[in-house]
Amino acid sequence: MFERFIGGRKKSNNPFDEFNDPYSKLIQAIEDTQYYINRGNTSAAISAFKKAGEKFSESYELITDLINYQIEDGELQIALDSLVNIQDTYSTYYDLAEYFSIDLREYKQLIFAYLEILKGLLLIDMGKHRVAIKAFDNALELDDGNSTAWVWKGQALLALENSQAALGAFEAALRTDWHSADAWAGKGDALLALERADEAIEAYSTALELNDTEAELYFKQLVCLIALERYEDALKSLNEILKFNEDNAVAWYTKYIILDLLGEEQSSLIAQNKALKIDPNVVSDPFIEELNNAINTIEENSEDSPQTDTGYGFSDATVSSSNTERTPTSINPSSDAAVPTNTSDLTVEESKISPKPKKPIPYRKGSGENMGEAPKGFACVAGMEELKERLIRDVIQPLKNPEKYKKFKVSIPNGILFYGPPGCGKTFIVRKLAEELGFTFIEVHHSSIGSSYMHGTAQNIATKFQEAIDHAPTILFFDEIEGMVPKRENLSSSDSHRQEEINEFLTQLNNASKHSVLVIGATNQPDLIDSAIMRSGRMDKRVYIPPPDHDARKALFRNGLTDRPCASDIDLDELARLTENYASSDIALIAEEAARAAVDLDRDEIDMEILLWKVEEIKPSLVKSQIAKYRQFEHLER
Repeated sequence: MFERFIGGRKKSNNPFDEFNDPYSKLIQAIEDTQYYINRGNTSAAISAFKKAGEKFSESYELITDLINYQIEDGELQIALDSLVNIQDTYSTYYDLAEYFSIDLREYKQLIFAYLEILKGLLLIDMGKHRVAIKAFDNALELDDGNSTAWVWKGQALLALENSQAALGAFEAALRTDWHSADAWAGKGDALLALERADEAIEAYSTALELNDTEAELYFKQLVCLIALERYEDALKSLNEILKFNEDNAVAWYTKYIILDLLGEEQSSLIAQNKALKIDPNVVSDPFIEELNNAINTIEENSEDSPQTDTGYGFSDATVSSSNTERTPTSINPSSDAAVPTNTSDLTVEESKISPKPKKPIPYRKGSGENMGEAPKGFACVAGMEELKERLIRDVIQPLKNPEKYKKFKVSIPNGILFYGPPGCGKTFIVRKLAEELGFTFIEVHHSSIGSSYMHGTAQNIATKFQEAIDHAPTILFFDEIEGMVPKRENLSSSDSHRQEEINEFLTQLNNASKHSVLVIGATNQPDLIDSAIMRSGRMDKRVYIPPPDHDARKALFRNGLTDRPCASDIDLDELARLTENYASSDIALIAEEAARAAVDLDRDEIDMEILLWKVEEIKPSLVKSQIAKYRQFEHLER
């Protein structure tokens, strides 16, 4: 978001050093000016102030480079602190200008409006949308004709789901600058959120006339056009998307949907096969989910719209039909490639794949139970019943019924340590635990909060805990926690700063439960974690996450093969039996490689022969001795 505003970062070896040189000289010149004023030496004060003016201009030109540099290093809080510091320094400079009767009020308003916009963008990136709106309002008080401030205020309001107010902000931006493509695009987003699809199309069309390289706008138009059942227009919009990227699986899969809705079955199958060849998992893309919703809305509103069974799923031992909802992930529709824009550009080989009686990849919801919401929480965790029962008993029930447990003086978990072999789903299980509890989920990697600045990492740890408190109830998850809190006896004298970081983490951990924050750490190496983390009142629960059991492996194969064309001879029980000691990631890889092999062999579907071949070819990433070593940590479990 920030880079989009500044138009990309300038090439620089070290923007911090480049900025710091003129900025430190500016501060010195300001201090000299104040010193000479206090001494009554007006001539020297004026000379020092002129030098301050030169350094002011130099530092101001480098601000955006500095802030973007800190953002790229993940130093959002430090970037925000830098901006506040810069504002204070510049304010002092303008006070001195006023002292010398130099009228810089107009420049001051424009510069401070710009700094407030930078602050607002940083706050949006930090997820603090309400505070960001205040920053944009400050900018507008200084310069009410600043269309950029109106646009980003609208974006912040959209993030808070205040679509009507956001629409007003975008319209205010357009009154200031009718040619703002961002304002038109934002207006389209607000209108779409308000279910005014026909008006949203017009807004997106205007934005595209002003900036036709924004491929994402074509995707947004598609949702509107399909919601309005304007399928021919949607197909034209799709071809524009494919001009940006001929290998865009989402675009080809969407083309399959639209051609099918138009009754062009053969062309739709060609587009479908093209999409699956590029990305076998394209159906899980969030844009496809949006199309599902648009199509379902149309069907629900049409009395004679037939319910269509469009997918393959699995029974316990063989393949049969069902449908599956997906959790959205991110998309990036833009690219620089030039492309074919119709199905006739596909090669003969790509069109040879024969159609099946049923479409192997669903794009509509089925009837009955599948019409509900996608499964969440532990319903998504394959097998592992003993583990789930323990988490329900020891974690979920105490957190959901705290008064009952407090009555019997049973402690509420403050922190949990998940340990076990790599690739066995520790992170996935934590995510599903958050869904089961209905808590906010915040994931932290040690690499993302490390800082080269003195006390920077400790400050970032405190910031993460504060973010969790602000969004409580929260699960604050630290992956590879041994990197953040290593054993202090193993640290060298040069690692003294790590002591501060560990102490900061312990201090924050002690108070987490008071603020409805559950801290969970995950590790493959519990022997490397500082012992202070393990004492009572900190990581109260330690849970071993083993490789998936038989039922879990069977369910993992079922999930991995769902939404892929499959033969009826697939025996999930046999596949689970043959993959003992395989990690969850290993089974996902087998399903992926089997799909790839089916494409390479020009098969119509994945069959048992291909899967057995891949099970034999792909060895488990875990060995028995590696799994056995975790038994030495059984004393940790409680």
